[in-house]
Amino acid sequence: MASEPAAGTVLGIGIDLVEISRFSATLERFGERVLRKLFTEEERRYCDSHSESTRPQHFAARFAAKEAWIKASGIALEWKEIEVQNRPGTGAPDLILQGRTLQAAQEARIGTVHLTLTHAGDLALAQVTILGR
Repeated sequence: MASEPAAGTVLGIGIDLVEISRFSATLERFGERVLRKLFTEEERRYCDSHSESTRPQHFAARFAAKEAWIKASGIALEWKEIEVQNRPGTGAPDLILQGRTLQAAQEARIGTVHLTLTHAGDLALAQVTILGR
């Protein structure tokens, strides 16, 4: 039996890059149906609070974060159980897990999850680094 990783050991790194224009076209084509499937009510409220011209980049960055989480952790159960929230005061993004996804992460001994988001031009990028507990 393999020994468990030490606390703070990097368990996974995931990165995802999304073309904002392509994601925007998906939103236009499928509208609320895709938003309800992929994003929590709080994520939709946050993205909708931005101007119509910047709204797609916020959705695209959150989608990239969920994809980066899946790549880093190998855990893909329910899109809305992976939520991006902005820390009060700093606005830094946090990845919040819920439900079966949280349970699977705990069973995998996932501790700290670091998330970075950025967007420039037509691209939104997210990186997730997962540390053991």
